[in-house]
Amino acid sequence: MTPEWSGDPEQEFLTDGVTEDIITELSRFHSLFVIARNSTFTYKGKATDVRTIAKELGVRYVLQGSIRRNHDRLRVTGQLVDGLTGNHIWAERFDRKLEDIFAVQEELTTSIVKAIAPKIDAAEREHAQRRRPENLTAYEIALRASAMLTGRREHVHANRDEAIAKATEALAIDPRSTLALNTLAFAKLLNSFRGTTPDVDEAWTESVAASSKAIDLDASDCRAYVYRGAALMYAKSRDRYDEALRDLRRAHHLNPNDDHALSSLGWAETACAERRAASRESSRPREASVIDRTRH
Repeated sequence: MTPEWSGDPEQEFLTDGVTEDIITELSRFHSLFVIARNSTFTYKGKATDVRTIAKELGVRYVLQGSIRRNHDRLRVTGQLVDGLTGNHIWAERFDRKLEDIFAVQEELTTSIVKAIAPKIDAAEREHAQRRRPENLTAYEIALRASAMLTGRREHVHANRDEAIAKATEALAIDPRSTLALNTLAFAKLLNSFRGTTPDVDEAWTESVAASSKAIDLDASDCRAYVYRGAALMYAKSRDRYDEALRDLRRAHHLNPNDDHALSSLGWAETACAERRAASRESSRPREASVIDRTRH
């Protein structure tokens, strides 16, 4: 975060405070590498090219902003810029009434963080997905399929069916599309887990097959390990927990900051620990209860 300051000492503390709060909140996102306050503040008030800032700090994205005050009104602007290309990824303006400076500071910080964190994540995902598209038509269809399972949309049965249809269509064009395979694996897994398919066993088998193929095509694919590991946790035979943990630990190793990998691993580790504890408890010999019936 590189703040801009108009030179008014009355506004400087507000600009600095909001900037520091934004840096603190952004640093809570494990998927983001955020430069500390002292380093970013060296650019405050300086007309420095964003690409130069990114290069000197060793970052991919630069968040810039400014604060203007007019009597009891505040105007805060923010823009997220790609440090490699100089292109704008996100920009927004916030107009607020200045009644309580600390309340305004907290509100603005929350608004900016909520707005830019998903943009950073989306831009990074898009960048990764575009590295090796072998067929643009299949890639576009696979993107549409994947979009059907983002956010709350994954909870709608019809969206999962549409994602499966589109992923299958993409794979018919490009059988090596890992994006389509992962989408298929995720949708099938959800249908199997939630029972929203006529044959849950078949859906589970197809989920494992799709994620396994994605791993075969790209062994560095974090999400493929996540989906296969999650599916193996629900294996009908209930004897594949070790395989599931290996996959989920591998996913976490490949990308320690991936939220799906981290949450899935935590859930699996906890579930397996509880099962092991229950197994030990059930196999533990119990003391016989002896009643001396000779006494009355």
